[in-house]
Amino acid sequence: MKRIFIIAIALLGLCLNDSVWAGKSSVESLVNEGKWRNASRNLFLEARRISPRLWGLAREQALAGFVADAVETAEAKPVGMRPVILLEVAEKAPDLDDSERLHLLQRALSYARQTEVGRLALTSISMAYLQLGYEEDARRVYEEALTSAAKLPGIHRRMADDLVMKEDVRLQAWMLHPLVASLDKMSDAEEVAHTCAALARLQIRAGLPEAALQTVQTGFTAAQRIARVPARRIANKRLAQVAIELGDMDAARQYGSDEVLAPDYAIHAAALGYHEEALAIIADLNANLYVDYRSETLGTIISGALKRGDVEAARIFIGQLPEGHHRLRAQSWTHLAESELAGGNRSGAEAAYKAAWSQYAHSFHDSVYAWDIDVLIELARSLRRSGFTDSAGTIADALPSFVDRISSRRIADRIKAEAAVATLYAERDQPRQASAAFLSAYQRASGARDGTTGGHDIESQAESLMVVASALAEAARKTP
Repeated sequence: MKRIFIIAIALLGLCLNDSVWAGKSSVESLVNEGKWRNASRNLFLEARRISPRLWGLAREQALAGFVADAVETAEAKPVGMRPVILLEVAEKAPDLDDSERLHLLQRALSYARQTEVGRLALTSISMAYLQLGYEEDARRVYEEALTSAAKLPGIHRRMADDLVMKEDVRLQAWMLHPLVASLDKMSDAEEVAHTCAALARLQIRAGLPEAALQTVQTGFTAAQRIARVPARRIANKRLAQVAIELGDMDAARQYGSDEVLAPDYAIHAAALGYHEEALAIIADLNANLYVDYRSETLGTIISGALKRGDVEAARIFIGQLPEGHHRLRAQSWTHLAESELAGGNRSGAEAAYKAAWSQYAHSFHDSVYAWDIDVLIELARSLRRSGFTDSAGTIADALPSFVDRISSRRIADRIKAEAAVATLYAERDQPRQASAAFLSAYQRASGARDGTTGGHDIESQAESLMVVASALAEAARKTP
């Protein structure tokens, strides 16, 4: 009997190996035939087969429209993880109707009620109900979350943080009032301080600045009772950042470190139009090989200025970016060009686009990474949308030479880059070039090119296969 069992296992292993290689042949055929959606599904399933624990797989399957596969992936996870994953599927799948999303939410809620870990997802599930228009259900689930929070330490803080992350949710009194009332019932000073920091941000978003100021003060009072010095500093910093946003500089300076909060002071000054003050602060920020607060702060200021439509402010701060920061400079000029177009200044947009491309087109000798390719693809897409099709084509034609400069040691980067370029080719109605790039990315991911797993281990291979699968699905969606 034991011998028969061992033989059966061996035969099963041979069959599995044969099916894997048959699968590779099938994927290559599907890609060459332009059946990118079918190839995408096969690769997602192969990624799941070789790494059932692969994080983010269900989300990517849902985004690609493979909802049944995504649910199957979620159901195979431990019970405590299923609510969050099913919620992602309900939110990310593009073609579900409201009744289908509701069904997935109900499944997520059922699992959430089964474990303490699962109940951490109740706030997010509540918000998902609200966004579908089921306010009564949303309030009921939110009350369940509050009941759990009364029994488990740290949950009120988690609830407030979850609401902060849900920027597209319209805040209502029934969400905020219970959190405010819970502050007096908390015994842990650290939980009070961090809950206050998140709650104050919610009150700002809800148009309640006076209430937010009071909440910040409550948080500072609690933070001073935190015994561990590092934890107290972290809480004070978080609260001080909110105080700066509210314009309460006295409180920020009383409890926070000017050195640590310098980027926040610079961002606040720039938002108020005090450009020279902001630049003076930025000049003193650390900028070295490992930490570059200067460029990071400039990037935040530029992004904020463009969101406000302040193109001239953005231009001033882009000019302060170091010459070597080609990625951030190119991204910033691209976004500025889009703002110029929105304002009707086509010549200004054209000049900004030229400045973006010049970061790579002239004397660029640095090592290339996948995010460089992402920046260039973003630029090409923006140019095409804006009607500068010749310039977009110039960048698209140059992309292979940049991809070739990615180090052979960075296999995952090369795979991401090739898959991204393939998607751009598909959008440009260049199916032959797209299929060739997809095949190259797939062969690297599967290890067919170099006899490796396509990375350092099976997990890396599964993640790379998922990257290619997602790109194939995106290409299939964007082409007839």
